[in-house]
Formats: sequence, structure tokens, C-alpha cells
Amino acid sequence: SELANMVRELATAIEAGLPLLNALKTARKQASGKGQPVILDFLIERVESGRPLHEAMDEYGAPFDDMIVGMVRASDASGRTAEVMHQLADLLDRSVELRRELVGATVYPIIVACLIGISIVIAVTFLLPRLMAPILGQPGVSIPFPTQVLLAFSGFMQSWWWAILVLGVLLYVGFRRWIEKPENRRKVDLLLLRTPILGNLLRDVAVARFTRTLGTLVSAGLPILSALRIVRDTLGNTVLMEAIDSVG
Repeated sequence: SELANMVRELATAIEAGLPLLNALKTARKQASGKGQPVILDFLIERVESGRPLHEAMDEYGAPFDDMIVGMVRASDASGRTAEVMHQLADLLDRSVELRRELVGATVYPIIVACLIGISIVIAVTFLLPRLMAPILGQPGVSIPFPTQVLLAFSGFMQSWWWAILVLGVLLYVGFRRWIEKPENRRKVDLLLLRTPILGNLLRDVAVARFTRTLGTLVSAGLPILSALRIVRDTLGNTVLMEAIDSVG
């Protein structure tokens, strides 16, 4: 969102008739936070030395990705800098909104599921043995098999909770390393797309991001193949990225 605001301020200043360098200096005076002043100082230094804005952004790196650099390059080539910068700011704003909607749709159910799981573990591990202690102390009491299973699970958790914690950490680290391989990442992405409900949600989000970004890049003057290569990296799913590769 801060990047979108910075780009919009540059677009407004250029639209008002200021040269690019003056627009950057104006945005620098209004910059807030720790990141924006550093970024704008770098861009101003490079533009003063005669570098195009898109080359300065590309040299700086993150948060200027291929999409931003490509659109700024297209704005320089087409002579519609202010218009394209406004389109870029709108696209960044919509990307932030889409990310917030996705997080809001997925994080809450995950938090609820985790809380339910923690509650069950606490109840079975700590509360159940205390409730069953008076009954277990009575002679000749027959305990149903499901209750025996729960008590066995409770005893296991009390004795080996540290081993379960260590195993969970090892499994997480191992999974992160396993998924770094492209073929394994593709298996996970394909599984996510085939998952009921979640797969449709991920597909819809990727398609919305793809069409919106592609339309903005093409309207900014980028060739369709260059736009497809840039949009490919915004999908976040290797299966969908391979589909774009087959188009190009």
C-alpha cells in the first residue's frame, strides 16, 4: 500500500506538469516511514545521473518487481508516463485488497481449527485424567474401550509431549526442504488445486490477478508475450505457470 501511494504521488506530480526529477523530489519531501525516503533518494540519485527511472528501479530491486519495472519502461516508451503510473498505482491497490480478502477468508478458519485442536489436546491430556481418577480408583469398575483409548492417548501425551514437539519441528523443516525441489512443489500445487473449495478459491484468485495484471500491462503498451512472461511470476502456482509457458 505504501508503494502504491508513492507511485500515485509520482503520477499526480507528473500529470501536473512537473519533470520526472522534480516529481521525485516532491515525493521525497512528502515521504513517510523508513523505507520510502531511502528508495526515493536512490531513485533521485540515479535519475540525476541520467539513468531512466525503470533502470533505477530495476537496479534497486525489491519492492520493484518485473511487473513494476516493465510498466515504467512501457510508460517511458509510450510517452504516457502519468497515465501508466496511475494504472500501476490502481493495480497495486487492487492487489493489496485481493491479498487482504484472501487472508481474511483463510486465516480465520485456520485459527478456529487450531484453537479447537488445542482445546481437544488440553481436555484429553489434562482434564480427562482428573475426571476419571475417582472412577479408576474404585475396584471392579469396567472402563469402556473408547475411554481406555483416550486414557492411553492422555498418558502418551503427558510422557512424550517433548518428542512430539521435536518431531513436529523436524517434519516442518523437512517439508520446507522437500518442497524447494521444483517437481515436489508442482505436486503440492496440483494437490491444492484439486482440493475441494480451497482449489476453486486459489484458482479464482490466480485468474483474477492474472487477468487484471495482464490487462493493465497490455494497455500500458507492453507486447503481449512480454506481458505474459511478467504475469506468469505473479500466479504463485507452478501448475498455472506451466499453462502460461505453453501459451508463450
